[in-house]
Amino acid sequence: MRVLKNISSVSSILPIQRYSIVRPNLKGSSGFKPVLLTFDDGPNHIDNTTLDLLTVLKTHNVKAAFCLIGKNVNQHPDIVKQIFLDGHIIANHGHAGDPFIFKRMKTISDDIEACNNAIAEAIDSQTHRVEYFRPAYGAYFKKHVPFWESKNMQLLPVTDFFFDHKVKPSEMEKFVGQFTEKVKNNNGGVYVLHDGRNEHHKINSKMIAARSKNKMSDYDRSWVPRAVDMLLTELKEEGFLFPELNDNFPNELNAEFTSFLFSK
Repeated sequence: MRVLKNISSVSSILPIQRYSIVRPNLKGSSGFKPVLLTFDDGPNHIDNTTLDLLTVLKTHNVKAAFCLIGKNVNQHPDIVKQIFLDGHIIANHGHAGDPFIFKRMKTISDDIEACNNAIAEAIDSQTHRVEYFRPAYGAYFKKHVPFWESKNMQLLPVTDFFFDHKVKPSEMEKFVGQFTEKVKNNNGGVYVLHDGRNEHHKINSKMIAARSKNKMSDYDRSWVPRAVDMLLTELKEEGFLFPELNDNFPNELNAEFTSFLFSK
């Protein structure tokens, strides 16, 4: 298995907070160990990945944030509606899922708006406000910030960015061990996993190509629900706290977690 690198390990060298969603100081303490799981690039219908993930989260009564690509939302609005009805947080991950740092400035606002519109149509609600934005690959420039702030959205940060999107199913157990160890060392935090991989048609073509050759692809996200079940079981036993689905704040974080998320 390839070595899993994390961006926060070089935070002392690179000024990453100037251009990245990574906030290495977004950690808990021995007396308060909050964890927010976030899932990027969905929804993903292949192998029932996102729906299986929703089942796992419901079983554990854990609320997560789903950072959705607008084009995938258009492909599978029924999955997005289920995410919403279950009470999870829905965040904007751009419409096309490609990095803003390579986009022309005049197209960025349209990209964010298109994703918001896709979400609104999928959940059949023009009144629900998408509170959070996460740029593709977690990268942005300062000049991009007004584009989502003008739409009354906040940047959804992350404590550490494990490259789980490069993990294949056969590497799941080792990844889960590394993931949970990092969470324990940080006494919690906000973490990225991927239930999808880029746009729907790209995932589909990669999977078809790999399976036709009896090969395993890191576009295969079928292992993610099982991994989440494992890490939730272990971390809960260690006293880590997760937002709950039945906390009377559907599709939102309660004050305790909101304060933690934006206090660092």
